[in-house]
Amino acid sequence: MANSEKKATKVLKWVKKGMRYLDNLVESYPETKDVYVWRSMTYSNFPEIMGARSIVEKDLEILREGDESGNW
Repeated sequence: MANSEKKATKVLKWVKKGMRYLDNLVESYPETKDVYVWRSMTYSNFPEIMGARSIVEKDLEILREGDESGNW
């Protein structure tokens, strides 16, 4: 494996680990506005191929609903 491929594999591993961490935060603290903000901000920077757009849209909808209902 070429050095650049090793680096890309390592980076992808850390990105996936970070995604799991943020997903676990949302599961553990579903009533906390900040976890949705952090995840949506982070995921919105991912390339389309990672499929994070639908999660960002869902998080933004949850944030909007929470704001409109006065929960946050």
